[in-house]
Amino acid sequence: MLLMQFLASGYKINMSLEKRLSILIQARLYDTLNSFSVGYKLTSPCPLNVFPHTLLFIKIVFMASTSATKVDTHRLVSLALIAAGITIVYNIAEGLVSVIFGINDETLALLGFGIDSFVEVLSGVGILHMIVRMKRAGLNDVTSRDRFESQALKITGTAFYILTAGLVVGSVLNIIQKGNPETTTAGIIISAISIVTMFVLMRWKLSLGRKLRSDAIIADANCTKTCFYLSFILLASSVLFETTSIAWFDIAGSLGIAWFAFSEGKESFEKAKKKDIDCAC
Repeated sequence: MLLMQFLASGYKINMSLEKRLSILIQARLYDTLNSFSVGYKLTSPCPLNVFPHTLLFIKIVFMASTSATKVDTHRLVSLALIAAGITIVYNIAEGLVSVIFGINDETLALLGFGIDSFVEVLSGVGILHMIVRMKRAGLNDVTSRDRFESQALKITGTAFYILTAGLVVGSVLNIIQKGNPETTTAGIIISAISIVTMFVLMRWKLSLGRKLRSDAIIADANCTKTCFYLSFILLASSVLFETTSIAWFDIAGSLGIAWFAFSEGKESFEKAKKKDIDCAC
């Protein structure tokens, strides 16, 4: 009640609202500091001229805290950008090595895994573009996809469907022609490296996404998790063939990768239609 009367009385003497609130804050600080001095039996109450300095100190602390938060956020977004770039570079290298060894060793599972890595690059470019938009938006999270990202998702979805069809046809031909890989040692090594790399990237992206409270970066981390699971399929099929020499294990691995590719293609088109960003992949 006294507060309302004081604020209202300010209009009569043409005092600004900011000035009246400043006086109220100073009065409140004065009471608080005097209570402190009495509680600790100080020799005299705090002088009135302490309040401008106190208010200045509070303002400096608040500005420093805000500035530190902005710097930290900028650093985290920059790290997310680096993580997205590393993912793209790694997928390109993994795709090249996998395709070369897949063709030389005549292992369909490794060949399909390599092509899948190239398709993931298309998706990664869309994620990279999204994080760049975050930086341009003043480090704010993005909640919807722009035209470029939606188009990238459609292209990615189409590529996944083509990969699915190719792996299914290749598996059928291998069954008919009784194709047999020469060795799957390369598949074991590549999948083992991929499991470790994708796990590290996945945990790193999840940590950055949670700190930034960014659905976009968390969605990217969940997509990396899909690659992580895909590597286990390649590892299992490669190890089983290498230890038993049964060609069906390589075919089963290629069909498992085809199933993942089909699922990812379907999700890519669904995301392109929804526009909004979710945390699932």
